[in-house]
Amino acid sequence: MNRRNWILLIVLLVQVGLVAWLYWPRPAQTAAGTLLTDIATEKISGLTIEDNTASVELAQVDGQWVLASGGNYPATTLSVTSFISGVLAVDTGRLVATSPASHARLRVSDADFVRRVTLASADGGEQVVYVGASPNAGAVHVRAAGSDNVYLADGALSGAARTDLAGWIDTSYVSLDPASVQEMTITNANGALELVRDANSQWTLPSLAPDETLDAAALQTLAS
Repeated sequence: MNRRNWILLIVLLVQVGLVAWLYWPRPAQTAAGTLLTDIATEKISGLTIEDNTASVELAQVDGQWVLASGGNYPATTLSVTSFISGVLAVDTGRLVATSPASHARLRVSDADFVRRVTLASADGGEQVVYVGASPNAGAVHVRAAGSDNVYLADGALSGAARTDLAGWIDTSYVSLDPASVQEMTITNANGALELVRDANSQWTLPSLAPDETLDAAALQTLAS
């Protein structure tokens, strides 16, 4: 075979290889799905979040979310439902590991985790999600119990998975618009003190005796 025929043969083989690469059947790409399946927000009746030292348990009682681990104190419904929605929104679009050997390193193992989130449904079923280490500020590793696959989720999920009671209740005792308050009375064992705003919106003491001097700064601090 002369040199020209060798060149033509090589070109032909390259073309055949290119055609085979372009048209060879490939496995269908699977679209990302939700990490947890067969569970809906409205079916969830309980939520438990644990770390290595503490845990918080929330439950629905008569349609209201309460802290089951805090004497059934009312929880802030929006905080609970927003967190549950965040957990259910985690998808399988960013797979980062498939081996159980990586679970401890990413802190999503059964024994070593940053947070363990358990969602309980009214029919007695449970689904568990392990929230692990964060590779950066915008992401966190997650794994569903029973699966070896580890995915990346929104980093906000880690901060929202709080195990302190204060993270789930409205801690403000009273909430008022300071500008709307014109009078107040403070009472203790020594008597009553009446405060009134003047035309300049400064707090004054109408009961101040002629020989008494008002400490204006202290009064403003007391009123605040």
